Amino acid sequence: MTLAFAGLLLLVYGPVMRREEHLLRQKFGAVYEGYAASVPLLLPAWRAGPASGESFDWARYWKNREYEAALGFAATLVFLVLKMRLR
Repeated sequence: MTLAFAGLLLLVYGPVMRREEHLLRQKFGAVYEGYAASVPLLLPAWRAGPASGESFDWARYWKNREYEAALGFAATLVFLVLKMRLR
């Protein structure tokens, strides 16, 4: 089922991504070309740090309240585990 879903996703979403990429190239030209050269089309590149060469900044993490996403993810996992256990 997972393979079928992944195949269908690529079959449907692949042309959408290419069309959007074409529109962005027309609209932004060289600016988009530079962006597209440094950012993968679908899956993120797993590197040691951001593309700009900066290292992880905990002060920015707290300032931008990114911990809220981590807390929401953890709460969702706890909810799902409890839901499975109480069935």
